[in-house]
Parts: sequence; structure tokens; C-alpha cells
Amino acid sequence: MAQNGFFYSLVSQGEGHLDLIEVGKVLLLLISGIAGFLVGQANGFFDRRNEKRKAFSRALAELLEIRHRFKGAIYLLRRLGTDLNVPREYLDDIIQGLPDGLLWDPSVSVRYADAINTLSAYSPLSAYVLRSKDIVGLFVNGSSVTFGSDEITHSLALKNLKIIENATLPALEESIEAVSEFLGKKTKKLTQDILDGSREVLPEVKSIADELIANVNATIATGANQSL
Repeated sequence: MAQNGFFYSLVSQGEGHLDLIEVGKVLLLLISGIAGFLVGQANGFFDRRNEKRKAFSRALAELLEIRHRFKGAIYLLRRLGTDLNVPREYLDDIIQGLPDGLLWDPSVSVRYADAINTLSAYSPLSAYVLRSKDIVGLFVNGSSVTFGSDEITHSLALKNLKIIENATLPALEESIEAVSEFLGKKTKKLTQDILDGSREVLPEVKSIADELIANVNATIATGANQSL
């Protein structure tokens, strides 16, 4: 009987060990599953963060280019309105006859909208300000700029250009700074350096304006000489 009890005890202990092993396997599976879930969640988080970072990087590049184009368009229109030696009634026709994309590339509108849609997820108020000012629609081939044929409308057009510039650029730069801040201190500093270094119109824009005005004035002078 004692021997039977001894064997029974061994069997019971063996079964107990087997139960512990099975429990250990189940726990290991659970832990592995939880760890896999957490790793998957972490990977998903970083993937989403990377996608968001890429989207904001694209938005920053687009907004910086739009600012550059906007400043260039304002400058060029102001120069055309003051430096062309043509009768006022011909000025609007000359502006309308400029090459497509010189004042504003219509394809920028789609890119601008995409940038603002991205920005709206981070800074909805800045996105609203930009949409409300509608800077994309201002200079599509200069169609919304009219100098008119008399002194009053001509003077008013020049003043309106300044008003538009003063109203729009701060909002645009505020949005650029908001996007750059999300991308980190290094990007924020580099962006601020770009903004600070381009408060004035870039030399290449001035060069284009100088050449365009010189060509138009030379053409007008040649035509006037031939008519004599």
C-alpha cells in the first residue's frame, strides 16, 4: 500500500508539473500576443507619425514657395504699374499678355489647397485665415488686378497691392512658422532663417522685372519711332 501511495504521489506530481507546463505555455502565448500587439501599435504610431511628418514637410515646402511667388507677383505688378512708359489704358492689356505662370502658376492652386488641408489638421485657425484671404485666387495671370485708364483707379490699384501684401504675408508666414515648429527646432530655425533672409524681394525676381520692363519700354519706343 505504501508503495502504491508512493507511485500515486509521483504521478500526481508529474501531472502537476504537466499542468504548470501547460499553464506556462498559455501564459507565454498570451505574453507573446500582448507583446506583438504592443509592438504593432508602436509601429503603427511611428508609421502614422512619419506619414504626418512627411505631409507637414510637403506643406512647408509648398507654403514657402507660395510666399516666394506671392511676393514676386506683388513686386512685379507694382513695378509694371510704375515703371512702364505706356499710356495707362494699355497697361492692363500688357499685364494680361504676360507669359502664363510669370505672375502666378495656376497649378499652384491645387498644391496650395493640399498644403492648407494638411495645415488644418494641426492649426485650423491658421488654415481658416489663409482660406479667408484666398491668396491663390489673387494673381492667376494677373486677371484680378486692374489698373484702369485714369489716374484715380491707377493710384488705387497700387495702394490695394500694398494693402493685400500687408494683410496676407503675416498670415502666410504665421502658418509657415506653425508647420516648421511641428517639424522640430532645427527645421524651425532653418525656416526662420529663410524668412528673415527673404524679407526683401530676391535678386532674381528683380532681374526678371528689370528685363521685362526694359523690353516692353524698348518695344514701345521702337514702335513710336517707326510711326514717325
